[in-house]
Amino acid sequence: MKNCSIIYLQLYVCVAVALCCFFRSFCATGKAPSPSDYISYARATLVQNASLPIKQALFPSNEFKKILLGLIHAETKRICLAIYMLTEHEIAKALADAHKRGVQVEIIADHGCAFTGWSKIKYLVNQGVTVYVWPPSKVADKAIMHNKFILFWSSLDGKALLWSGSYNFTWSASFKNRENVLVLEDAAIFQCYTDQFESLKNQAELLDKLAYGKLKRSPQQQMDTCCTYDAFCAA
Repeated sequence: MKNCSIIYLQLYVCVAVALCCFFRSFCATGKAPSPSDYISYARATLVQNASLPIKQALFPSNEFKKILLGLIHAETKRICLAIYMLTEHEIAKALADAHKRGVQVEIIADHGCAFTGWSKIKYLVNQGVTVYVWPPSKVADKAIMHNKFILFWSSLDGKALLWSGSYNFTWSASFKNRENVLVLEDAAIFQCYTDQFESLKNQAELLDKLAYGKLKRSPQQQMDTCCTYDAFCAA
């Protein structure tokens, strides 16, 4: 009973902090940031010289989430995403909105983390986004899908960009943790990650609304660390 009380307290604190962050941004401008606001922020942060390829290292002071939202909103062709943990609703909604405006969105998520209480995988499946789940049952060493990279095929000013680093799409990663991200405009590296994405996709399981309801977590997946603290601290 005591453990449940602690968990609920953590939940309430995390939700309260997330709401404070949102309303602080809202009150500062009088309105919530628009897609064009995020795109402008991403461009100002990433494009140091318009004549040179983007090669930018990002750290918490760069506000990962705002830059990522800008890149998603700016994309016009295709987004390929391999992510271990996705609990941030604003990021999930931006991906769903990209799908609705005709962008080809493909996501590969880890099987265990697709079932946390705050996971946005089911939301994305219900929005019609193509989602694959990496199933440990099909991997001999029971490996998890711990990647955190995105391929943008035509984002800022039509650029093909790779986003890769330690950043999961969670509240803790966005507002608390010490994370890092690289954003690169490099054709050879982009192709390497594209090949890796396709390899993972060929081994993963395509989800739809019916399949999502049938999948179950194993005891080991239920114990996975992604299903504890971050599950309660996602906005």
